[in-house]
Amino acid sequence: FEKYDVINILGFNSPEWFMANCGAIAAGGVAAGIYATNLPDACKYISEHSKAKVVVCEGVKQLEKYYEISKELSNLKALVMYGPDALPSDIKSKCAVPVYTFEDFLALGKDVSDADLKARSDSCKPGEVCTLIYTSGTTGPPKAVMISNDNITWTTETMALCTPRGYMDHTDVMLSYLPL
Repeated sequence: FEKYDVINILGFNSPEWFMANCGAIAAGGVAAGIYATNLPDACKYISEHSKAKVVVCEGVKQLEKYYEISKELSNLKALVMYGPDALPSDIKSKCAVPVYTFEDFLALGKDVSDADLKARSDSCKPGEVCTLIYTSGTTGPPKAVMISNDNITWTTETMALCTPRGYMDHTDVMLSYLPL
């Protein structure tokens, strides 16, 4: 996974979704969520358009969308599945790229030093793309909205400045209903 490479995340919000998103950004890459309700054609369009190297899927139901289209995605290097489902025993015959469980995917990075990760993360510049948000595609193919690193930091800083200390506590809940 090189700087500026893209990871697609297909599933409902979860800790794994958040970790894949933040991990891609920390590695100098770009995260792009895919609606869990998208059909295989829309998934293919987004993965092709974003030149995704990795697609992280929630469970077998989402992974199945990539069984056939993985053969047509020239940039795709791996599929990753998270959640309680077990990988199907015949997965190698169904996908054109390696398929990992989330735990096995995390283990691939165990030899990357903290210094290398920090250097990659520190190389991110304010105006560079950090996240792609794809529209639902109701009026044609989904369109990519580019969100920059400085957009994310400005939004976070503004939220922190506008929220008085003590306004929220451990009993508060935040709801996210679209891809992060």
